Amino acid sequence: MEERIIPVYQRLIHNVDSSSLPDSWDFTFDKFSESKKLYDYQKDALKSGLKFLHHYYSDILNYPESEYNSSILEGKKSLFNEINTERIVKHTDILDISVKNTSIFKIASQFYNVEGKRIPFFNFTNRMGFWMATGSGKSLVIVKLIEILNELKKRGSIPDEDILFLTYRDDLIDQIKKQIDEFNSFSPVKIKYWDLKDYDKVKHDLLFNRDDINIFIYRSDLISDTSAEKLLSFEDIENNGKWYIILDEAHKGTNGDSKRQIFYSILSRNGFLFNFSATFTDRWDIITTVFNLNLDRFTEKGYGKNIYVSQQDLSALEGYNKDSDSIERRDEKKKIVLKTLITLAMVKKAYKQLSTVSANIYHNPLLLLYGHTTEVENADIEIFFETLGDIALNRIDSRIFEECKNSILDEFINNPTYVFGKDTDSNKLRFNYNDFSNLTFDDVLKLVYNSDGAGKIEVVRTKANKAELAFKLKTSDKYFASIKIGDITKWLNDKLVGYEVSENPTEDSFFNNIDNNSSPINILMGSRSYYEGWDLNRPNVMVFVNIGKGDAKKYVLQSIGRGVRIEPLKNKRQRIAELSRNGDLEAKKIFSILQEKNYEGLISIIETLFIFGTDENNIKAIMDGIKFELEKNGEILDVKKTKFDFNPKLLLPVYLEKKEVELKELPKFSGNLNLLEDYVNWMEDDRVIYANYSDVATPATIGRLHNYLNADNIQNTNSSNAYNQLHNLIGHLNTSIKYMDKFKDLEDEIIHFKEISAEGISKEKKNELNKKIEDVRNLKNSDFVEKNLLQKFKSGEMSERDLKEYGDLMKKMGKIEKPTLFEFDESKIELINIAQHYYLPIILSISDKADVLSHVIKVKSEKEFIHNLDEFIAKEGLKSYKLDWWVFSKIDESIDNVNIPYFDKGKNRMRDYSPDFIFWLKRGSEYRIVFVDPKSTKYTDYEQKADYFSKLFEENGFPKEFQYGGFSIKVHLFMVTDNINSVGENYKKYWIDNIEKIFSVI
Repeated sequence: MEERIIPVYQRLIHNVDSSSLPDSWDFTFDKFSESKKLYDYQKDALKSGLKFLHHYYSDILNYPESEYNSSILEGKKSLFNEINTERIVKHTDILDISVKNTSIFKIASQFYNVEGKRIPFFNFTNRMGFWMATGSGKSLVIVKLIEILNELKKRGSIPDEDILFLTYRDDLIDQIKKQIDEFNSFSPVKIKYWDLKDYDKVKHDLLFNRDDINIFIYRSDLISDTSAEKLLSFEDIENNGKWYIILDEAHKGTNGDSKRQIFYSILSRNGFLFNFSATFTDRWDIITTVFNLNLDRFTEKGYGKNIYVSQQDLSALEGYNKDSDSIERRDEKKKIVLKTLITLAMVKKAYKQLSTVSANIYHNPLLLLYGHTTEVENADIEIFFETLGDIALNRIDSRIFEECKNSILDEFINNPTYVFGKDTDSNKLRFNYNDFSNLTFDDVLKLVYNSDGAGKIEVVRTKANKAELAFKLKTSDKYFASIKIGDITKWLNDKLVGYEVSENPTEDSFFNNIDNNSSPINILMGSRSYYEGWDLNRPNVMVFVNIGKGDAKKYVLQSIGRGVRIEPLKNKRQRIAELSRNGDLEAKKIFSILQEKNYEGLISIIETLFIFGTDENNIKAIMDGIKFELEKNGEILDVKKTKFDFNPKLLLPVYLEKKEVELKELPKFSGNLNLLEDYVNWMEDDRVIYANYSDVATPATIGRLHNYLNADNIQNTNSSNAYNQLHNLIGHLNTSIKYMDKFKDLEDEIIHFKEISAEGISKEKKNELNKKIEDVRNLKNSDFVEKNLLQKFKSGEMSERDLKEYGDLMKKMGKIEKPTLFEFDESKIELINIAQHYYLPIILSISDKADVLSHVIKVKSEKEFIHNLDEFIAKEGLKSYKLDWWVFSKIDESIDNVNIPYFDKGKNRMRDYSPDFIFWLKRGSEYRIVFVDPKSTKYTDYEQKADYFSKLFEENGFPKEFQYGGFSIKVHLFMVTDNINSVGENYKKYWIDNIEKIFSVI
């Protein structure tokens, strides 16, 4: 069985809070250009990269204090030892370069130390991967990464090495240049890109031009071990290995066999390598992935359309001979193409219906056809196109139309499961038969062909464009389809004989405008050569013709990524239910209206990408590609929200954020006032300040800066770094202050239990673990069982048979160990059932090796708290507190949205503090929310957190009473310690050394 590899780097930095990084590593990522903001997942990618870079350069290499050059090799070894504690593989030598790989070994051994007959993997740990689904906008992340690297160099946080961007096609180079140009149109600091061939010349010129961000760009497949007209020998640009290299989809071949991969590593061996791709397959790439948002995760988190793979047999679309093509076979082809057109018509009908609620939601649906080739006789696209023409002429029996429609309807209703996510009702196509049962052929003509009647296809070309054609019916004045291939001349001469051809003098490209909802084109056809380098929201139907051989796995995933993008509202890239759940007010309003109209089925249709393959093997290749993607993710464990025997109302505080704060309202800034004043005066011109601090400054902020320096608002320190101080002060002037506003019901603020997964666990072990989880989850708390039984007996609901069933259940539960331990490989975890916990079971890691589990309780103080609480409940039973009910939950700060704001004086900004646990207690109308944080008193920032907590929830030093929903609510904060005497007198009320005090607040 093949060994599973996990993204270890992502694990390594998972629990690092990016806001805890030093000031010189502090960045804001919101804006990309005047019209573009980064989405949350793009910002998360950059934060992950920043955290790992800080760990590598500051924590491991101790840059800039250390002798940097001499410490690199030891640093790489140290990093390898650190990640190897997570058991990256059982036999680490499979990661090494062996002498058996003769050509690779010979090249690499000139630059790396050989140990035995191997070059150890630790030599190549100075790298990180960004595994980002096609359509997720990784180009924007790359450009922002370039900006960040330049700023870190300027701040002295990382070495001042050159930046090189490599990708493997000219159109992808054009794409990144286009993104850079857009960035430059907004940013006062410009990125200048240079051809790597001109490296020596440009380096000389740059001695006199250091204000811009200078990067070099080249085709990755043209880096070689020899020089030619376009080929560049890696040795000619080796530069002592001091490059920051950014690779975009440049991993051709595998790292063990591809010479080019070694060239990139050699060039960056004393720098750093950043690897971006939608499809990582190699061990090195997966292990060093620092951010994983591959197609599965992208879709699961709501950022893309759900994916549905049809099992319809489209084999008749395979190559044929025109002269011997039978009537039966022609009818079969009509049925196949018709099924795809009916599916498109259904989605377009859903779109039109949804548009009656708002004209600005979703996208105008499109069918995307990928053919294996357009060059050979009887090419895949030609077959589809000819059949498209036959259907347009209405050469189709009404019985065949109804047969095709019903075949599609039956499949969607009887087999509605998407390929990603769990097999649950929420992860299935919500298809309403009545919405589409009355669909007619005339609807297909109108919705797909843009015509009110049948007609012959007419071909339209443009003078300037030799790669595209458009098609329309003679009965319509609107295009309905386009083809994009290498050269249309051959098609016009060989395959479109007999068609009327006209020329449009105003259009230069049908394809360039296709993402616009006003584009009339509903079908886009092309060969596999154009599957990368562009993004559309519009594809809802994707047809693969004769694709399923060779490197189909990667190709299929990349192609699907072209159609998975979703944008239900302008510039909002999540499915509308997720947007609504995440608190987007516009999405909530529209989603509510759509629900009232019972349009959930229509939403499901337009938020789905329907995939068709030409035959069983083709579909198998598609599913194998998707299966491969799924296998690279951790197995989500079967942890579920608790079904309580009562109905708790769980409330959370809501904070009001005031953005434009008067200067007097801002907390005092900690800095060196004299140094700041001298530094600002030295720069003189406000435009110079703005240019140097454009990542945090606006023109309005610069005006506030001078007023703030003239007021008594700075708490003086002896800080000596003027650049960083001013950067932080400008950021401070933009600080938003949060106030307590109201309470709300808990909805999706605690979700981490849905993400608990085990990396590298076998299917058998996963099943065994899930069985244990189910057993522990079903353990019944004896107090509640006794109380429930009593109520049922009194009300007459329970018979003798029921009583026997309860008795049998209790006997079964009594045989389950408590606590329950589970071991796999070197990992050991503990499963605990505390009936009042928000989800069950609670999972604790016992051994260090249990880091293969995500979102479980690992910190020693938190584990001790759970054990103490479990013991206290078992001993005390809580009967004396006479509570109506109580509930508590773990909070995972990395993913949950439950926090207390506070002002961090060290960082000079507002931050969110997430205690480890939250308790809810109710007795009558008295309601208490208690935040509990097991932590050491050595963390002095607890004073700042307690101070702001007091500002929000206390009056005159006592808990403030809030009235909400008929409750009298008070909020408490307790930190747990075993040494209260070490705490300052003013803060002792926030510390407890026994569990009882939590329940004594009511």
